[in-house]
Amino acid sequence: MTVKDNDHLMDMETVKRAFCKTAFLLLCLPLPAQLQTIHDTTASVQTTLRATTAWQPAAEIGAQAVLLSRADDTFLHRAKSWREKNFRIHFLLGANRGDYQDYVAGLWDGRPHEDWQHSESHDYFFPAKPFIAYLKSQITHAIDCGAEAIYLEHPVFLPGADSSASFKRSWREQFKSDWQNPSASAEWRYMAGKLQQRLYWEAVVDIFAHAKQYAQEKNREVKCYLATRSLLENARRGFVGPATRVLHIPDCDGVLAEIDGEALLAPNVYSNVSAARPFETAFLQYGLFANQVRGHGKQLLLRLDPFSGGGEALPESGKLYRAQLTAALFYPEPRRFELPAIPQTLLAAARNKSAAPADSGRMAAAPPALSVQTLLAINHALKDMTHKHSDYETAERGVGILMSDAMLLQRAAPAASDSLLSFFYGLALPLLKHGVFVQPLALENLHQPHYLTGYKVIFLSYRFMQPQDYEWHERLTTWVRAGGTLIFIDDGNDPFNQVKDWWRKGMFDYTNPAEHLFETLKLGYWPKPGRNQVGMGSFIYLAENPSSFAHKTNGATQLLELVNAALPAGRTVQTQNYLRLRRGPYVVAATFAETANAGAQVLQGDFIDVWDERLPHLTQVAIAPGEQALLYDLSKIDSTQAHVVSASGIVAQERRSKNEYAFSLNSPAGIIMRVLVFIPAANATVQASSSGKSVNIKNKNEGKLYWMEFENPGPGVDVKWTWEATALGQETTTK
Repeated sequence: MTVKDNDHLMDMETVKRAFCKTAFLLLCLPLPAQLQTIHDTTASVQTTLRATTAWQPAAEIGAQAVLLSRADDTFLHRAKSWREKNFRIHFLLGANRGDYQDYVAGLWDGRPHEDWQHSESHDYFFPAKPFIAYLKSQITHAIDCGAEAIYLEHPVFLPGADSSASFKRSWREQFKSDWQNPSASAEWRYMAGKLQQRLYWEAVVDIFAHAKQYAQEKNREVKCYLATRSLLENARRGFVGPATRVLHIPDCDGVLAEIDGEALLAPNVYSNVSAARPFETAFLQYGLFANQVRGHGKQLLLRLDPFSGGGEALPESGKLYRAQLTAALFYPEPRRFELPAIPQTLLAAARNKSAAPADSGRMAAAPPALSVQTLLAINHALKDMTHKHSDYETAERGVGILMSDAMLLQRAAPAASDSLLSFFYGLALPLLKHGVFVQPLALENLHQPHYLTGYKVIFLSYRFMQPQDYEWHERLTTWVRAGGTLIFIDDGNDPFNQVKDWWRKGMFDYTNPAEHLFETLKLGYWPKPGRNQVGMGSFIYLAENPSSFAHKTNGATQLLELVNAALPAGRTVQTQNYLRLRRGPYVVAATFAETANAGAQVLQGDFIDVWDERLPHLTQVAIAPGEQALLYDLSKIDSTQAHVVSASGIVAQERRSKNEYAFSLNSPAGIIMRVLVFIPAANATVQASSSGKSVNIKNKNEGKLYWMEFENPGPGVDVKWTWEATALGQETTTK
């Protein structure tokens, strides 16, 4: 028994059928109607928030759209309440789990569907045709209620789902034979995983095609996004489903990248020490997302929520969010974020509580615990990060590690690979902690002509995954011959080398896929370990398990020596224990612990600490090992007009004249709002009101910087600054 030949070709036929059906409907629509009514309704949305209820005042945190779930008979009412508060409506539905009791009980179509549930708790659903039809009906209702975007969340199978009655039925349909226990052999495990990926891939194709088609029939445009954990996190949890390949679906408009508190706290091994490393984990997982999307012309949205997955109850939730956010900001291209809902514990603590005013000086005291004000100031900064210019300070860039969706196929018995993913972290962490901006890369994207452009050194191993296409080797060979260095670390002992995939059938007869790689590079069946010249580049082969580098105390030294050997002659990695990035006026920085250099990263200048709710002005900032920072560099401030530099609230309705600057501020009612404003004069005065009543403001200034503090009584505060007009006065503008 073997996996069916040409699985990827059959999958592409499914895509083509869905794409052609949608294209035909497009052609049938009157062209003038399309031109008048179809437009990208999500293009202007930078920030979103997820919710299950109608609008509530606590939702005023700076989001522009809401991800509503449950398309039941209350959806229209809930959507209307958010729309009345100027939120765009997006719809979030679970691909494998949700409040779908009407489907289970048969209230939807008159037939009960308990037999299509699976997993030990029976809380998860199998992507059978009736369930896909049910999800499509949910999307239809959401679009009728005004949804402008669809997010399909977690199209994955959980561990154990491959022995459910529903999966056994699909096995028989696919392979025309009785189900075989995947735990009994690597061959059957591999077959089960490929079938699971195929089932959800076809489900996503069908669901997204329906959403696009139905929207077209209504002369509307709807965006379709996959909301998913990272490939690494799904591998850690033993979940199986499609990942990078979903981006090849024409109707998929992008990915919402999800990293929760559980993922941030999952341990990995570095220098033989197993520990949670939240920043490093988030950095590498967001990097994988970014490189999966890169080149597809599709959008990447980042979910920032350390409070989910059990994070809210943790005392270190503030540190988790700082690590997660900093990691996300090292990738400037994604400029769309899902904001975390404010935990009720923080909201209650913030109401009617005033902190000490911001102190200026050489150093600030340790930042207070995470607060509502800090969360809101971060949200303001995220909406402000539209700057195209970015400048990295790293030890080295252009170093990658190749990954594949295939790693999900061998995460369970009888031959599960390392549960801590040391085969990946063993290579990535030693480089990252020494300042190398190492990036996970997707093998599925090698078909893109310029995907590897800019990369000098790439690591590859088949010790935890198998290549799904022999053409990948041809693409890698082309890159090596053009001057790249491929470092292959593999001891040849992966049990899944023996499965009957492309390298062991058809026109190929190899013991394992590495032999085809070697021959494509023209190095024979098994080259000797060491460096081999290939065209203008080189191939370095180490006959080791990549996991071993996680357990060596000198693993970092060995890997850095490999990278140095791969770099052009005379060039070496200048190691450092930090990463730093400038995004417009913002400085994003992280300092690594667990390295020989135990010193802090010190920055001199004029900065505002965005993580400190007091927004202090600092002339020196020291970022200790294991810490991160987000700073506003005052030397980069726009001095041409008055504007809000930072705010623990939503800034709107800005109006300017030559001697006046006015704006409105909103936030959850009852909290102390803190705002830093730049005014092009040192003698400005301020007034504030809410619903026509005066609001008392505490304020101070340093030259043209003004700090404000006041309570938001609800439903927001109107602020007006005035000053004496000078020759530098501003022309009237409106935002």
